[in-house]
Amino acid sequence: MKYLTGLLLLIVFTFIALPYVRLYQLDDALATNDMNTLNKLVDLESVRTTYKKSLEFKVGRVTGDVAAALPAANNGLVEFMRGGVKALGDKTLNDVLDMNWVRTKLHPQLANPSENNSIWQSMSFAFFESPTRFIVRIGDLGKNPIHLRMTLQDWYWRVTAIYD
Repeated sequence: MKYLTGLLLLIVFTFIALPYVRLYQLDDALATNDMNTLNKLVDLESVRTTYKKSLEFKVGRVTGDVAAALPAANNGLVEFMRGGVKALGDKTLNDVLDMNWVRTKLHPQLANPSENNSIWQSMSFAFFESPTRFIVRIGDLGKNPIHLRMTLQDWYWRVTAIYD
């Protein structure tokens, strides 16, 4: 019975440690500019989709504020603005959001060359949101931290979202 308990504890500890190992691999890949490892650790399509949804929400909030400030007769202008931003945004985001963008966004030294630090040194929070989601905050609250979400995909932890 104690062997079964030991095996079960080993499995649980391995499951808990694995996202931290992937985070270390991500940090190393960013520091060494290893694009092959970055491609394995980052689900770029999921990052793009999540970033688009976040941007659409922000644009919707701004245009909603504009619509509230304008008279009811100008609602067509607001709809035109939303449509234009969406059409321009999809094409532009697909061009801009690539692995170089991910690398620049996640690597603290690239964002601020005067500091010599890594994700590990800049990380202020990292833990499970659910059994298949892991949240990391790079930077301190109140100082525009970067949040990244890692998701378990086919028993492999990958970055699936980056939030400002």
